[in-house]
Amino acid sequence: MTLEEGYTSIFIEADATDSDGSVENARLYLDNVLIRQDNQSKFRWNETRDPQLLGLAVGTYELKVISTDNEGTRAKAVATLTAESAPRTACQIWEVQNGLPADSGDSDTDKDGYTNKYESLLGLDPNTPLNQGRPRSYVDGQGYLSKIYIRRKDQSITYTLEISTNLSSES
Repeated sequence: MTLEEGYTSIFIEADATDSDGSVENARLYLDNVLIRQDNQSKFRWNETRDPQLLGLAVGTYELKVISTDNEGTRAKAVATLTAESAPRTACQIWEVQNGLPADSGDSDTDKDGYTNKYESLLGLDPNTPLNQGRPRSYVDGQGYLSKIYIRRKDQSITYTLEISTNLSSES
């Protein structure tokens, strides 16, 4: 199996049968690291349930499926997976998982005032509006990163303002 540049989905299916009983589960491994055990009769893995299959670095990987039957007997199938392109960024993978068009980071899919990049950073759903009381980040007209916080009046919170021109040291 070969993954080419721009791939947005992956689907792996294992057909396991047992002549004198039933196959209880199958486990998918990528270079001996367990991806997930599937307990359904059709053993399947894809980018939605198994996001670690997206964004693979260029190289060759061993895919291994180990199935176990109702008596505890195991069988193994091995295949090679080759990734021929550089991995996707975390934001690009997040876009695919949430059904967004590529490079939609500056968009605001759910029109809640938070860009898709911001929601990606927080691991949020870009199709569900956020509570408007959450912090809002944006770049102002002078190029500074700004945040707006809204809070109830009865909260006693102390804020410390730190300003940075390089995001590694404050002044």
